[in-house]
Amino acid sequence: MAQTEAVVEKLVAGGRGLARLEGRAVFVPFAVPGERVCLEIQKESKDFLEARITGILEPSVHRQEAPCRLYGLCGGCDLMHIRYPEQLRWKVLLAQEALARTGGLTWPQLEIAAAEPYAYRSRVQLHRDREGRPGFMRRDSGEVIAVSRCPVCVPAVNRLLENPGGDFFASSRKPRLTVFAAGRCLIEGRDKSGSLKIAGRTIRFWVSSFFQSNLLLLPELLRDVTAGLSGRCVLDLYSGVGLFGAFLAESFDQVICLERDAAALRLARGNIPGRGHLFIRSEADSWAARREMPAHLDAVVADPPRSGLSVPVRSWLIAARVPRLVYVSCDIVTLARDLKTLLAGGYELTGLKLYDFNPQTSRLEVVAHLRCAPRK
Repeated sequence: MAQTEAVVEKLVAGGRGLARLEGRAVFVPFAVPGERVCLEIQKESKDFLEARITGILEPSVHRQEAPCRLYGLCGGCDLMHIRYPEQLRWKVLLAQEALARTGGLTWPQLEIAAAEPYAYRSRVQLHRDREGRPGFMRRDSGEVIAVSRCPVCVPAVNRLLENPGGDFFASSRKPRLTVFAAGRCLIEGRDKSGSLKIAGRTIRFWVSSFFQSNLLLLPELLRDVTAGLSGRCVLDLYSGVGLFGAFLAESFDQVICLERDAAALRLARGNIPGRGHLFIRSEADSWAARREMPAHLDAVVADPPRSGLSVPVRSWLIAARVPRLVYVSCDIVTLARDLKTLLAGGYELTGLKLYDFNPQTSRLEVVAHLRCAPRK
């Protein structure tokens, strides 16, 4: 493949560096902005190139030696070669760029909340390698790499990785198992459910289902999501096991949980204190299309999947003109797209904050607070 030199201009989505050669964009993994690097072109198309670094001629002061022997091979982390303060700075810049490009939004003072850059991850998915050992997926490959230690995992998970014991996958026929450190390590197949004490409240969850993996930063997210919300009725949209609803119940007479997963709703009934709450099993799209609005709704907390709010849900929110809307997102681009629609439909953006739930990676959580005046 062709060899060349280039200067890395900035980071782009996915944590890759961006350089330019003869007017074409070059995407470079494991680069740091400002570096002059030697590149080997690996893929070429009409509009862009993909390359790998073969040498660093002028390294950035923000570059560091990654504290993981598998970095670059494992598909998990993509920013571990950058010092943590610089990771945070670039995450803010990338979020601002996505908001401007996709949503036409300018938010100059964008705060990012952070906790520990390592030993933060309580939930991991472990895959079976060819010898039956637990590991992670190799980058850009279907191969599994055996792992005995991961710098971003909490100590309990690392103790399990160091000594998985016997046939780790014996409890399930699945080639991939979820492990969650909740006091002890809960293992999918062997353990069905677990519980955690979060911000003073006990929350039960299913080991096999999604639950936030960074428990160090989760209390701050919960405080920020529920701050200033109160009234008679709140809708917890995409409620899962009722994590947000459990705290919203402290300031609302009624919490309505909307969730498609019946098993998650069963736990939500126990996680949300008090009586008179409503638990609806439904796909958000079909529910929104039916316009089954409560008679009085003071607020909505929405935590959709990475794909964001669908067209029916956005249309319902615009029609409902809910006084307060809190949007929790794990994808800044789909959030920006949805905010553009909601703002055009009468909502006003009053707050925006980033959360670095996944240090050493390019992923982000975002919380947006919106208001909407009732129709006259």
